[in-house]
Amino acid sequence: MFDLAAFRDTAVYREAFTEGEAEGEKWGKREGEKKGKREGKLDAVPFLLELGASEEQIAVNLSLNVEEVRAAALAHSKKSSSRKPRSRRRQQPGE
Repeated sequence: MFDLAAFRDTAVYREAFTEGEAEGEKWGKREGEKKGKREGKLDAVPFLLELGASEEQIAVNLSLNVEEVRAAALAHSKKSSSRKPRSRRRQQPGE
C-alpha cells in the first residue's frame, strides 16, 4: 500500500499545490487550497495505478470516490495516447 505522506513529497503534488495557492490569491485562499489539493490527488492517480494500487485503495487513501479515480485515469490515458510520437520509417542504406 502507498504512503500519502510520501506522495506529498512528489513534484506532482507540489506543483498542484502551488497552482492551488495561486488560485487562492485569485478566488480566496481556502478555495484555492482545496482546488490545488484536489488537482494534486487527481494528477497522482495514474502514477499510483502504475505502482499497483487499486482504484478502491486510491479512493480511500486520497479521500476521493472511485468514479473520480476512474475519470482521472481515463483522462490521463486519453492525454497520453494523443502525445505518442508518430513512428518514422528509417531510411534504408542506398535510398
